[in-house]
Amino acid sequence: MAGYYLNFTCLNCNEKALSTKGCENEINSYIVKNYDMDGMLQVVCPKCNEIIIVVNQCLQFEICLQCAIERFLTNDYAESVFLLAKSKESFVEFVIDLLCYEKGKKFDLYKNGVHRSERRYGFFVASYFMRFGDIINMRLLDSDAKLRNDIIHNGVYPKKQQVIDFGNSILQFFYKVIDKIKSDIPTDVYMRYVHSIKQGKIDTYKQTFKDKKVQVQTVSDAIDFFTRNIDCDEGFEKLCSIIEEDNRMLAVHSIDLEALNRKRRQ
Repeated sequence: MAGYYLNFTCLNCNEKALSTKGCENEINSYIVKNYDMDGMLQVVCPKCNEIIIVVNQCLQFEICLQCAIERFLTNDYAESVFLLAKSKESFVEFVIDLLCYEKGKKFDLYKNGVHRSERRYGFFVASYFMRFGDIINMRLLDSDAKLRNDIIHNGVYPKKQQVIDFGNSILQFFYKVIDKIKSDIPTDVYMRYVHSIKQGKIDTYKQTFKDKKVQVQTVSDAIDFFTRNIDCDEGFEKLCSIIEEDNRMLAVHSIDLEALNRKRRQ
């Protein structure tokens, strides 16, 4: 099973190191692989055994895309297609929420019966046109329907090139819409909304674990379209090669949590 890497530190150990003379160089950070689609990882510090909750603050569609690439790199093409589709659906919801946020409104897709794909896409196309005066082709939004149906209902296993083509269409869609957001919506508006999502995620976990002795930390270890510069000419294969190279370097310094936990239990 493919995951993606998260980097975390133990605040407890590092605070002790900083306050102890001669131990300033004993500050540690750890790199581990995470398999949670929500971007949350619960770990135990290898030194002090304190529980650490690591929260990936990247947006849901970014985490899904990262996981889709990780699956692609392990030749799990069917799962990669599903995750690419999930990333696209999450992105559409994100844009709808952002456009409502800009107008000071909230719209619950599920409460208002717009959670089904065709209704969600229709609502997105209408909202996008009303805000930007541009039409998104519905065929582009539903380009994966036949491929997914073939995989689910007909047992067809997708070829590598099919996944690449689908990944490219997803990225082109993302780039087109994100470019519109960045050019037409004031930076402080969309960045304030992005920050509110990330802060909401961390607040949720802090509330969940408020009565327990745990550390809650945040990281941004996935593809990030809004706070990092991503070249809009980068296709799916290029993005995969970048992630693969990053993983190769991170793997050298990663720790095996399962092995550590087994050793601790012995």
